[in-house]
Amino acid sequence: MIFVALGAVACGKDEAHAPAAAAVRAPDAAAPAPRAVDAAAAPAAIDAGGGGRITLSITPDTPRGPGLAARCSLDGDPLASDCSLERGMVAVTPDDRVYVVDTAGVRRYTAATPAPDACALTLDRGFADGGVLAIPPMSPPPQKLEGGPVYMRSGGPSWSVVVAPSGAVYAHDYLLGLHRIDRGKVEPACPGLQGISAVVFAGKDAYVLRGGEVEALTIGKRCRTRPVALDPAPGRGLYVVDGALAGEADDRVALYGKDRAARALLGDDDAFAPGGFCSALAVFACGGAACVLDHNCKKVPRYAADGALVRTYAFDELFTDAPYVASTAVTAADGAVWIGASHKDGSVCEGAVYRLAPGVWDAAPDAAPDAAPDAAPDAAPVTSP
Repeated sequence: MIFVALGAVACGKDEAHAPAAAAVRAPDAAAPAPRAVDAAAAPAAIDAGGGGRITLSITPDTPRGPGLAARCSLDGDPLASDCSLERGMVAVTPDDRVYVVDTAGVRRYTAATPAPDACALTLDRGFADGGVLAIPPMSPPPQKLEGGPVYMRSGGPSWSVVVAPSGAVYAHDYLLGLHRIDRGKVEPACPGLQGISAVVFAGKDAYVLRGGEVEALTIGKRCRTRPVALDPAPGRGLYVVDGALAGEADDRVALYGKDRAARALLGDDDAFAPGGFCSALAVFACGGAACVLDHNCKKVPRYAADGALVRTYAFDELFTDAPYVASTAVTAADGAVWIGASHKDGSVCEGAVYRLAPGVWDAAPDAAPDAAPDAAPDAAPVTSP
């Protein structure tokens, strides 16, 4: 019997919660005008009426300096976004071509870094249609109820991009499989490979995460997969750090050795303990160490090779204006880290790309490991297909 997948599962599309708007009361026309208070003056006493006095001490705002991450200027239209949690929003080739996914398709930029704290992305107008590849509508291949799992999800396609060691760039979707896109058109590579939640390349080898299971992938005229046993098994995320596999397992991140067993575990069973994290949207190399992009708790903990916490970078330190969503981080061949994010203004979302220069981790001042916060911030829960 043939079955076409039309159902629903959660696929990491949850949106972050916006803070509640403060109530603003119009001034009473009959009330006396408030007294001016000089912010630079000593604490001021104000007559509150009825014999009472209120003492105010006002500290003037201190302008924030630039964050460690440089927000890239973008040639062409702004990046259309729905503020979803997209793990594969950005991919970078060794020749500084930057592929970015937005709701219009996949854009290809040429990167320029006139200074370590500056980044400019220029559309490669020779790619696809003026630099933008619109992926055409596709129907998922039919699935059989017998003989294996049936993959379903809610909503439409959610494309991610990844670069192979050969320089080929692929886009993949949970139900629509794997397609090559770097030649300016959509070329099916493994269109029947369904249930993909991650595709990574470790050295020359490709791996996929499907239904919580890791498989080695051979891309060719006939795509083949075979099971790969990692200990512990990653259930929610599969990544590569300095050419080696890493995976999220039981609220920790395992860095795997050549024997496919964990050589180090990152994090803590308590998400709010020093070195813990609330969500691992990306795991990436950062200056000879491993970093976790934690969207929910708005931080990036950095770990040594043995898993020990080096220090934690708050989003307020990394970004001049912290993004509403930050869900992609990849390390380029030169050691720079590229982050895909979205900002929200009212009901409008706009995508953004940030770059951290290769030496920024060592140049940043030392800080004590993170302390446990009083409460978890209001952020999007993270789910995977």
